[in-house]
Amino acid sequence: MAIGFAGLARWWADVFGTGGCPDTLSLLVRLENADDLRADLGSEQVERMLDRLTLRLVADLHLLPQPRPPGMAEIGGALRCAAGQKSSVLLDRLREACRRPLDPGVGHLLPEWRGMLIHDPAGRGPTTGLERGRAYLTDAGRDGHGWIWLDLTQASAEVLPVSTMRPTRLGYQPQICSDTGALISLYVHRGGWTDQGICVGDTAALGPMDADLRQALSDLRGWLAICPSLTGLTWPLTQSDLDAPELADTLLWEIDRQDLLPRHLELELSEPMARLTSDSVAASNLHRLAAAGCRLALGNFGAGGAGLAGLRRHGIARVRIGREFVAECDRRADQQRMILAVLALAEHLRLATIADGVATREECAFLTQIGFSAVQGPAIGPVLAAERVAEHLRAHAAQLPQPYELRRRA
Repeated sequence: MAIGFAGLARWWADVFGTGGCPDTLSLLVRLENADDLRADLGSEQVERMLDRLTLRLVADLHLLPQPRPPGMAEIGGALRCAAGQKSSVLLDRLREACRRPLDPGVGHLLPEWRGMLIHDPAGRGPTTGLERGRAYLTDAGRDGHGWIWLDLTQASAEVLPVSTMRPTRLGYQPQICSDTGALISLYVHRGGWTDQGICVGDTAALGPMDADLRQALSDLRGWLAICPSLTGLTWPLTQSDLDAPELADTLLWEIDRQDLLPRHLELELSEPMARLTSDSVAASNLHRLAAAGCRLALGNFGAGGAGLAGLRRHGIARVRIGREFVAECDRRADQQRMILAVLALAEHLRLATIADGVATREECAFLTQIGFSAVQGPAIGPVLAAERVAEHLRAHAAQLPQPYELRRRA
Protein backbone atom coordinates (compact mmCIF):
# COMPACT_ATOMS: atom_id res chain seq x y z
CA MET A 1 0.00 0.00 0.00
CA ALA A 2 1.28 3.42 -0.95
CA ILE A 3 0.02 5.05 2.26
CA GLY A 4 3.30 6.63 3.38
CA PHE A 5 4.04 4.32 6.30
CA ALA A 6 7.29 6.06 7.18
CA GLY A 7 5.50 9.28 8.07
CA LEU A 8 2.66 7.44 9.74
CA ALA A 9 5.10 5.45 11.85
CA ARG A 10 6.39 8.69 13.33
CA TRP A 11 2.79 9.59 14.14
CA TRP A 12 2.35 6.18 15.81
CA ALA A 13 5.39 6.83 17.97
CA ASP A 14 4.14 10.28 18.91
CA VAL A 15 0.75 8.97 19.95
CA PHE A 16 1.57 5.60 21.52
CA GLY A 17 5.29 5.45 22.02
CA THR A 18 5.66 8.37 24.41
CA GLY A 19 2.51 8.22 26.40
CA GLY A 20 0.20 9.91 23.87
CA CYS A 21 -3.47 9.73 24.81
CA PRO A 22 -4.54 8.08 28.07
CA ASP A 23 -6.86 5.74 26.15
CA THR A 24 -6.93 4.01 22.79
CA LEU A 25 -9.51 4.22 20.02
CA SER A 26 -9.16 1.63 17.27
CA LEU A 27 -11.00 1.26 13.98
CA LEU A 28 -11.92 -1.92 12.14
CA VAL A 29 -13.71 -2.03 8.77
CA ARG A 30 -14.49 -5.28 6.95
CA LEU A 31 -15.55 -5.80 3.32
CA GLU A 32 -18.52 -8.16 3.56
CA ASN A 33 -18.82 -9.35 -0.03
CA ALA A 34 -15.11 -9.65 -0.76
CA ASP A 35 -15.28 -13.10 -2.36
CA ASP A 36 -18.07 -12.06 -4.73
CA LEU A 37 -16.20 -8.90 -5.73
CA ARG A 38 -12.98 -10.83 -6.36
CA ALA A 39 -14.89 -13.21 -8.60
CA ASP A 40 -16.52 -10.34 -10.51
CA LEU A 41 -13.75 -7.73 -10.59
CA GLY A 42 -10.54 -9.59 -9.83
CA SER A 43 -8.29 -9.50 -6.78
CA GLU A 44 -6.29 -6.52 -8.04
CA GLN A 45 -9.37 -4.28 -8.21
CA VAL A 46 -10.51 -5.33 -4.74
CA GLU A 47 -7.07 -4.57 -3.28
CA ARG A 48 -7.13 -1.18 -4.96
CA MET A 49 -10.58 -0.48 -3.52
CA LEU A 50 -9.37 -1.33 -0.01
CA ASP A 51 -6.35 0.93 -0.49
CA ARG A 52 -8.54 3.83 -1.58
CA LEU A 53 -10.86 3.46 1.38
CA THR A 54 -7.80 3.38 3.64
CA LEU A 55 -6.61 6.68 2.19
CA ARG A 56 -10.07 8.16 2.71
CA LEU A 57 -10.15 7.05 6.35
CA VAL A 58 -6.69 8.54 6.88
CA ALA A 59 -7.96 11.87 5.55
CA ASP A 60 -11.42 11.88 7.15
CA LEU A 61 -10.81 10.19 10.51
CA HIS A 62 -7.02 10.57 10.95
CA LEU A 63 -6.58 6.81 10.86
CA LEU A 64 -3.13 5.35 11.43
CA PRO A 65 -3.51 2.07 9.49
CA GLN A 66 -1.79 -1.16 10.39
CA PRO A 67 -0.13 -3.07 7.52
CA ARG A 68 -2.70 -5.18 5.70
CA PRO A 69 -1.55 -8.56 4.36
CA PRO A 70 -2.55 -9.29 0.74
CA GLY A 71 -5.89 -11.03 0.58
CA MET A 72 -7.19 -9.67 3.89
CA ALA A 73 -10.48 -7.87 3.26
CA GLU A 74 -10.36 -5.56 6.26
CA ILE A 75 -8.79 -2.29 7.36
CA GLY A 76 -7.59 -1.75 10.91
CA GLY A 77 -5.63 0.79 12.88
CA ALA A 78 -5.67 3.46 15.54
CA LEU A 79 -7.28 6.89 15.56
CA ARG A 80 -5.88 10.06 17.02
CA CYS A 81 -7.02 10.83 20.54
CA ALA A 82 -10.73 11.74 20.22
CA ALA A 83 -11.37 13.02 23.73
CA GLY A 84 -14.71 14.78 24.06
CA GLN A 85 -16.19 13.38 20.84
CA LYS A 86 -19.38 11.38 21.17
CA SER A 87 -19.50 7.81 19.95
CA SER A 88 -22.45 8.69 17.71
CA VAL A 89 -20.49 11.46 15.97
CA LEU A 90 -17.47 9.24 15.34
CA LEU A 91 -19.59 6.35 14.09
CA ASP A 92 -21.52 8.64 11.76
CA ARG A 93 -18.25 9.92 10.30
CA LEU A 94 -17.07 6.33 9.80
CA ARG A 95 -20.34 5.28 8.18
CA GLU A 96 -20.40 8.27 5.85
CA ALA A 97 -16.81 7.67 4.75
CA CYS A 98 -17.64 4.06 3.91
CA ARG A 99 -20.89 4.85 2.11
CA ARG A 100 -19.38 7.17 -0.47
CA PRO A 101 -18.65 5.47 -3.82
CA LEU A 102 -15.15 4.21 -4.60
CA ASP A 103 -13.53 3.99 -8.03
CA PRO A 104 -10.95 1.19 -8.23
CA GLY A 105 -10.55 1.78 -11.96
CA VAL A 106 -13.72 0.08 -13.25
CA GLY A 107 -16.26 2.77 -12.37
CA HIS A 108 -17.77 3.98 -9.11
CA LEU A 109 -18.76 1.16 -6.77
CA LEU A 110 -20.70 0.96 -3.51
CA PRO A 111 -19.46 -2.19 -1.77
CA GLU A 112 -20.96 -3.47 1.47
CA TRP A 113 -18.86 -2.59 4.53
CA ARG A 114 -19.21 -3.36 8.22
CA GLY A 115 -17.31 -1.20 10.66
CA MET A 116 -16.69 -0.63 14.33
CA LEU A 117 -14.79 1.58 16.73
CA ILE A 118 -13.16 -0.06 19.76
CA HIS A 119 -12.59 2.09 22.85
CA ASP A 120 -9.99 0.97 25.40
CA PRO A 121 -9.62 3.43 28.31
CA ALA A 122 -6.73 1.32 29.62
CA GLY A 123 -4.61 2.48 26.67
CA ARG A 124 -3.24 -0.98 25.80
CA GLY A 125 -2.70 -0.05 22.16
CA PRO A 126 -4.70 -0.91 19.04
CA THR A 127 -3.67 -4.57 18.78
CA THR A 128 -5.80 -5.63 21.75
CA GLY A 129 -8.79 -3.66 20.52
CA LEU A 130 -8.57 -5.04 16.98
CA GLU A 131 -8.38 -8.62 18.26
CA ARG A 132 -11.51 -8.09 20.33
CA GLY A 133 -13.21 -6.39 17.40
CA ARG A 134 -12.48 -9.26 15.01
CA ALA A 135 -13.79 -11.74 17.55
CA TYR A 136 -16.98 -9.75 17.98
CA LEU A 137 -17.63 -9.48 14.22
CA THR A 138 -17.04 -13.22 13.84
CA ASP A 139 -19.46 -14.04 16.66
CA ALA A 140 -22.10 -11.59 15.42
CA GLY A 141 -22.03 -13.02 11.89
CA ARG A 142 -23.74 -11.34 8.97
CA ASP A 143 -26.89 -10.67 11.00
CA GLY A 144 -25.08 -8.37 13.45
CA HIS A 145 -25.21 -4.60 13.47
CA GLY A 146 -23.36 -2.89 10.66
CA TRP A 147 -21.79 -0.05 12.66
CA ILE A 148 -20.68 -0.74 16.21
CA TRP A 149 -19.17 0.99 19.25
CA LEU A 150 -17.36 -1.50 21.46
CA ASP A 151 -16.15 -0.44 24.92
CA LEU A 152 -13.62 -2.89 26.36
CA THR A 153 -14.30 -1.79 29.95
CA GLN A 154 -17.81 -3.22 29.91
CA ALA A 155 -18.34 -6.74 31.22
CA SER A 156 -20.67 -7.36 28.32
CA ALA A 157 -19.89 -5.21 25.31
CA GLU A 158 -22.35 -2.39 24.72
CA VAL A 159 -23.25 -2.13 21.05
CA LEU A 160 -24.74 1.08 19.74
CA PRO A 161 -26.01 0.84 16.14
CA VAL A 162 -25.81 4.13 14.28
CA SER A 163 -29.46 3.92 13.27
CA THR A 164 -30.53 4.35 16.92
CA MET A 165 -28.26 7.34 17.46
CA ARG A 166 -28.94 9.45 14.41
CA PRO A 167 -31.95 8.35 12.37
CA THR A 168 -32.11 9.48 8.78
CA ARG A 169 -34.49 12.43 8.53
CA LEU A 170 -36.58 11.39 5.56
CA GLY A 171 -40.28 12.07 5.22
CA TYR A 172 -42.66 10.52 2.68
CA GLN A 173 -45.74 12.36 1.36
CA PRO A 174 -48.42 10.49 -0.61
CA GLN A 175 -49.30 11.46 -4.17
CA ILE A 176 -52.82 10.51 -5.24
CA CYS A 177 -54.11 9.84 -8.77
CA SER A 178 -56.89 12.29 -9.64
CA ASP A 179 -58.79 9.72 -11.74
CA THR A 180 -58.78 6.67 -9.48
CA GLY A 181 -57.90 7.99 -6.03
CA ALA A 182 -55.14 5.38 -5.78
CA LEU A 183 -51.85 6.19 -4.10
CA ILE A 184 -49.36 6.20 -6.95
CA SER A 185 -46.13 7.61 -5.52
CA LEU A 186 -44.37 8.93 -2.43
CA TYR A 187 -42.54 12.24 -2.50
CA VAL A 188 -39.36 12.13 -0.41
CA HIS A 189 -38.67 15.12 1.84
CA ARG A 190 -34.94 15.23 2.54
CA GLY A 191 -34.53 17.14 5.80
CA GLY A 192 -36.65 18.09 8.79
CA TRP A 193 -40.31 18.79 8.08
CA THR A 194 -43.48 20.10 9.66
CA ASP A 195 -46.94 18.56 9.42
CA GLN A 196 -47.52 20.78 6.38
CA GLY A 197 -44.53 19.26 4.60
CA ILE A 198 -42.36 22.36 4.94
CA CYS A 199 -38.65 21.57 5.11
CA VAL A 200 -37.11 23.08 8.23
CA GLY A 201 -33.81 21.20 8.32
CA ASP A 202 -30.52 21.63 6.50
CA THR A 203 -30.39 18.99 3.77
CA ALA A 204 -26.62 19.33 3.50
CA ALA A 205 -26.29 18.30 7.15
CA LEU A 206 -27.71 14.86 6.44
CA GLY A 207 -24.50 13.51 4.99
CA PRO A 208 -24.02 11.73 1.67
CA MET A 209 -27.08 11.32 -0.50
CA ASP A 210 -26.45 7.60 -1.07
CA ALA A 211 -26.91 6.83 2.65
CA ASP A 212 -30.43 8.27 2.55
CA LEU A 213 -31.15 6.74 -0.85
CA ARG A 214 -30.12 3.28 0.33
CA GLN A 215 -32.58 3.44 3.22
CA ALA A 216 -35.40 4.83 1.07
CA LEU A 217 -35.05 2.18 -1.64
CA SER A 218 -34.77 -0.57 0.94
CA ASP A 219 -38.08 0.56 2.46
CA LEU A 220 -39.65 0.89 -0.99
CA ARG A 221 -39.25 -2.82 -1.70
CA GLY A 222 -41.64 -3.67 1.12
CA TRP A 223 -44.10 -0.92 0.23
CA LEU A 224 -44.40 -2.11 -3.37
CA ALA A 225 -45.56 -5.49 -2.08
CA ILE A 226 -48.21 -3.84 0.09
CA CYS A 227 -49.59 -1.38 -2.49
CA PRO A 228 -49.90 -2.60 -6.11
CA SER A 229 -50.78 0.91 -7.35
CA LEU A 230 -47.54 2.39 -6.00
CA THR A 231 -45.12 3.17 -8.84
CA GLY A 232 -42.16 4.26 -6.73
CA LEU A 233 -40.55 7.29 -5.10
CA THR A 234 -40.13 10.87 -6.25
CA TRP A 235 -36.62 11.89 -5.20
CA PRO A 236 -35.68 15.62 -5.38
CA LEU A 237 -32.18 16.35 -6.66
CA THR A 238 -30.21 19.38 -5.52
CA GLN A 239 -27.77 21.17 -7.80
CA SER A 240 -24.87 19.67 -5.85
CA ASP A 241 -26.35 16.21 -6.44
CA LEU A 242 -26.53 16.86 -10.18
CA ASP A 243 -22.98 18.19 -10.34
CA ALA A 244 -21.51 15.07 -8.68
CA PRO A 245 -19.74 12.93 -11.34
CA GLU A 246 -20.70 9.73 -9.51
CA LEU A 247 -24.45 10.52 -9.33
CA ALA A 248 -25.61 8.17 -12.09
CA ASP A 249 -23.36 5.33 -10.90
CA THR A 250 -24.55 5.77 -7.30
CA LEU A 251 -28.24 5.71 -8.21
CA LEU A 252 -28.12 2.85 -10.71
CA TRP A 253 -25.89 0.71 -8.49
CA GLU A 254 -28.20 1.12 -5.52
CA ILE A 255 -31.34 0.46 -7.57
CA ASP A 256 -29.82 -2.77 -8.86
CA ARG A 257 -28.54 -3.76 -5.41
CA GLN A 258 -32.04 -3.41 -3.97
CA ASP A 259 -33.53 -5.58 -6.78
CA LEU A 260 -35.63 -2.68 -8.05
CA LEU A 261 -36.12 -1.23 -11.53
CA PRO A 262 -35.03 2.26 -12.64
CA ARG A 263 -38.69 3.14 -13.32
CA HIS A 264 -39.34 2.87 -9.59
CA LEU A 265 -37.41 6.11 -9.07
CA GLU A 266 -38.61 9.48 -10.34
CA LEU A 267 -35.93 12.18 -10.10
CA GLU A 268 -37.18 15.73 -9.69
CA LEU A 269 -35.17 18.74 -10.80
CA SER A 270 -35.83 22.26 -9.63
CA GLU A 271 -36.06 25.31 -11.85
CA PRO A 272 -34.11 27.08 -13.27
CA MET A 273 -32.46 24.68 -15.72
CA ALA A 274 -29.97 27.18 -17.16
CA ARG A 275 -26.97 25.31 -15.75
CA LEU A 276 -27.92 22.11 -17.57
CA THR A 277 -25.82 22.83 -20.64
CA SER A 278 -25.30 20.00 -23.10
CA ASP A 279 -21.68 19.43 -22.02
CA SER A 280 -22.22 19.72 -18.25
CA VAL A 281 -21.79 16.91 -15.74
CA ALA A 282 -25.40 17.41 -14.65
CA ALA A 283 -26.74 16.93 -18.18
CA SER A 284 -24.61 13.82 -18.64
CA ASN A 285 -25.99 12.36 -15.40
CA LEU A 286 -29.57 13.03 -16.47
CA HIS A 287 -29.09 11.49 -19.90
CA ARG A 288 -27.62 8.32 -18.40
CA LEU A 289 -30.39 8.01 -15.82
CA ALA A 290 -33.15 8.64 -18.36
CA ALA A 291 -31.62 6.12 -20.77
CA ALA A 292 -31.54 3.53 -17.97
CA GLY A 293 -35.26 4.02 -17.33
CA CYS A 294 -35.50 6.51 -14.46
CA ARG A 295 -38.36 8.98 -14.78
CA LEU A 296 -37.55 12.71 -14.75
CA ALA A 297 -39.77 15.46 -13.36
CA LEU A 298 -39.50 19.23 -12.98
CA GLY A 299 -40.47 20.99 -9.76
CA ASN A 300 -41.99 24.48 -9.42
CA PHE A 301 -43.06 24.48 -13.05
CA GLY A 302 -44.15 27.91 -14.23
CA ALA A 303 -42.38 29.78 -11.42
CA GLY A 304 -38.87 29.73 -12.90
CA GLY A 305 -37.26 30.06 -16.28
CA ALA A 306 -37.20 26.60 -17.79
CA GLY A 307 -37.12 26.77 -21.58
CA LEU A 308 -39.30 24.49 -23.65
CA ALA A 309 -36.21 23.21 -25.45
CA GLY A 310 -34.73 22.19 -22.10
CA LEU A 311 -37.84 20.20 -21.23
CA ARG A 312 -37.57 18.22 -24.47
CA ARG A 313 -33.79 17.86 -24.36
CA HIS A 314 -33.70 16.38 -20.89
CA GLY A 315 -36.73 14.11 -21.28
CA ILE A 316 -38.93 15.65 -18.58
CA ALA A 317 -42.13 13.60 -18.29
CA ARG A 318 -43.95 15.26 -15.39
CA VAL A 319 -44.11 18.74 -13.86
CA ARG A 320 -45.02 19.80 -10.34
CA ILE A 321 -47.06 22.98 -9.95
CA GLY A 322 -46.50 24.54 -6.55
CA ARG A 323 -48.48 26.25 -3.85
CA GLU A 324 -48.10 29.72 -5.37
CA PHE A 325 -50.55 28.64 -8.11
CA VAL A 326 -52.66 26.28 -6.02
CA ALA A 327 -53.47 28.55 -3.06
CA GLU A 328 -57.21 29.42 -2.96
CA CYS A 329 -57.63 28.28 -6.56
CA ASP A 330 -61.18 27.16 -5.78
CA ARG A 331 -62.42 30.73 -5.18
CA ARG A 332 -59.97 33.22 -6.69
CA ALA A 333 -60.50 34.02 -10.37
CA ASP A 334 -56.96 35.32 -10.88
CA GLN A 335 -55.50 32.07 -9.54
CA GLN A 336 -57.82 30.05 -11.73
CA ARG A 337 -56.79 31.90 -14.89
CA MET A 338 -53.10 31.48 -14.05
CA ILE A 339 -53.32 27.80 -13.20
CA LEU A 340 -55.43 27.00 -16.27
CA ALA A 341 -52.81 28.65 -18.47
CA VAL A 342 -49.99 26.66 -16.89
CA LEU A 343 -52.02 23.45 -17.11
CA ALA A 344 -52.80 24.08 -20.79
CA LEU A 345 -49.10 24.53 -21.53
CA ALA A 346 -48.24 21.28 -19.77
CA GLU A 347 -50.95 19.38 -21.63
CA HIS A 348 -49.79 20.86 -24.95
CA LEU A 349 -46.29 19.53 -24.20
CA ARG A 350 -47.80 16.15 -23.21
CA LEU A 351 -46.47 16.41 -19.68
CA ALA A 352 -48.16 14.76 -16.72
CA THR A 353 -48.98 17.22 -13.94
CA ILE A 354 -49.13 17.13 -10.15
CA ALA A 355 -50.50 19.89 -7.94
CA ASP A 356 -48.44 20.36 -4.78
CA GLY A 357 -49.39 22.04 -1.52
CA VAL A 358 -53.11 21.24 -1.74
CA ALA A 359 -54.37 22.46 1.63
CA THR A 360 -58.17 22.09 1.47
CA ARG A 361 -60.72 19.66 0.06
CA GLU A 362 -62.16 22.46 -2.05
CA GLU A 363 -58.80 23.08 -3.70
CA CYS A 364 -58.44 19.34 -4.31
CA ALA A 365 -61.89 19.13 -5.92
CA PHE A 366 -61.17 22.03 -8.27
CA LEU A 367 -57.74 20.74 -9.30
CA THR A 368 -58.93 17.22 -10.04
CA GLN A 369 -61.88 18.52 -12.07
CA ILE A 370 -59.78 20.74 -14.34
CA GLY A 371 -57.46 17.90 -15.30
CA PHE A 372 -54.46 17.52 -13.00
CA SER A 373 -52.97 14.02 -13.17
CA ALA A 374 -52.21 13.83 -9.43
CA VAL A 375 -52.40 15.88 -6.24
CA GLN A 376 -50.23 16.18 -3.15
CA GLY A 377 -50.39 18.24 0.03
CA PRO A 378 -51.68 18.41 3.61
CA ALA A 379 -55.28 17.84 2.50
CA ILE A 380 -54.22 14.70 0.61
CA GLY A 381 -51.88 13.10 3.12
CA PRO A 382 -49.34 14.17 5.75
CA VAL A 383 -45.60 13.77 5.57
CA LEU A 384 -44.93 10.36 7.12
CA ALA A 385 -41.98 8.84 8.87
CA ALA A 386 -40.84 5.57 7.27
CA GLU A 387 -42.33 3.41 10.03
CA ARG A 388 -45.81 4.88 9.39
CA VAL A 389 -45.89 4.47 5.61
CA ALA A 390 -46.95 0.80 5.48
CA GLU A 391 -49.90 1.43 7.80
CA HIS A 392 -50.96 4.43 5.70
CA LEU A 393 -50.78 2.41 2.48
CA ARG A 394 -53.04 -0.29 3.90
CA ALA A 395 -55.51 2.22 5.33
CA HIS A 396 -55.74 4.16 2.06
CA ALA A 397 -56.26 1.00 0.00
CA ALA A 398 -59.06 -0.09 2.36
CA GLN A 399 -60.90 3.21 1.79
CA LEU A 400 -61.01 2.86 -1.99
CA PRO A 401 -64.19 1.41 -3.51
CA GLN A 402 -63.95 -2.12 -4.82
CA PRO A 403 -63.74 -2.31 -8.63
CA TYR A 404 -67.08 -3.15 -10.21
CA GLU A 405 -67.01 -6.10 -12.58
CA LEU A 406 -69.81 -6.67 -15.07
CA ARG A 407 -69.55 -10.24 -16.28
CA ARG A 408 -71.52 -11.85 -19.06
CA ARG A 409 -73.63 -14.86 -18.37
CA ALA A 410 -72.19 -18.11 -19.60
